[in-house]
Amino acid sequence: SATATQSFSVQVVSSFTADTVPGLSSEEQLLLSRLLTYDTLIFNELHNGSDDTTDWLELRNVSPVDIPLDKWQLSVQTGSGTAVIPFPDGTVMPAGEVLLITNTGMAIADASISVVGVKDFVLPQTDFALILRSPTAFGDLAGNYFQGQKVRPETAPAFTLDTVWERTQATVSGYRAEAWTKSTYRNGLGSPGYQPSAVPGDLNNDSVVNIQDLVLVASQFGTTSAIADLNGDNTVNIQDMVLVANAFSVVGTAPTPKQSAAVTVNNWLQLARQNESKIVKTAIPKGFSYQRGIAMLEQLARALTPNKTALLANYPNPFNPETWIPYQLSKASDVTVTIYASDGNVVWTLAIGHQAAGTYKTRSQAAYWDGTNETGESVASGVYFYTLTAGDFSATRKMLILK
Repeated sequence: SATATQSFSVQVVSSFTADTVPGLSSEEQLLLSRLLTYDTLIFNELHNGSDDTTDWLELRNVSPVDIPLDKWQLSVQTGSGTAVIPFPDGTVMPAGEVLLITNTGMAIADASISVVGVKDFVLPQTDFALILRSPTAFGDLAGNYFQGQKVRPETAPAFTLDTVWERTQATVSGYRAEAWTKSTYRNGLGSPGYQPSAVPGDLNNDSVVNIQDLVLVASQFGTTSAIADLNGDNTVNIQDMVLVANAFSVVGTAPTPKQSAAVTVNNWLQLARQNESKIVKTAIPKGFSYQRGIAMLEQLARALTPNKTALLANYPNPFNPETWIPYQLSKASDVTVTIYASDGNVVWTLAIGHQAAGTYKTRSQAAYWDGTNETGESVASGVYFYTLTAGDFSATRKMLILK
């Protein structure tokens, strides 16, 4: 029981203790950072009613925060044109739940599935692509579903059957292939494939998902452990760790959208160390090591903490009228961003405040400027400069408003 677990303080011994923790590639570092920003959804399932009147698209929010879908759009693209379907005002994608978009009023018994009726949502019976676009997210999601063979234009990404792609280079215009990367969440489609469990993600069967389960998954990083492979892709990796973190039952342990990935992992690491003395050896599944999991979190924290403070290029640039200013901190600092006109006069100042070490690149984390001055008036087209001050660090870059 949970009470009995709290009453013991024992050292956990495992054959894995002396193992070398797997290396973390730059791609995995990037993936973790993106998974912890929570500004996109994934396609989960599609039903194309070729012989009836029902079509539906199932979206899954794998994050611990609700995502308002006001001003989001779904584009259905075919060779004969594009149908743009806006989400109804007030539509919210609940944290960790499923949203079903359908053109009929379907009754769903499962309380974790919300249904939005959009009468114009009809999937073509020919080849088509789906584009899911957010007004605030850095990227878009896209998927192609082919009824037959089709020659795609050279400017289109090389979509493949049952695959979702994520737009990760906002500076690349249109739908050119270099702007997109293949989603790595269960190959982009399909149900998450959780392992059978009374509580998904509960590896030690104590009826709660918490930091202990996250550490146990981390201890199996890079292996093919069936217990720890929560998304069923035959490898224990970053996605499995994030799935467990998203399912945390303890308030305050799940990451938040504005935290950098480094801050989130350091919080996990602090909780893991606090819980180490509370772990009972018999409560850990055979072959798992709590110490090895902590070592993996330590490596993640080091990899995600920048080795130098830097001001990064704003995006988009040129812009009209709003832009985002990303930056990274090698150590915790008080952060201020100042916008200057070309004549050196201050146009706008944002005192962000104390920020932990980490990278702040996404639109929910980066500094935001809406193209107005301190009095709320829109500024004129032209060249402007922005300066980041963080502790004893200062750097300035140039940007262009083009109306």
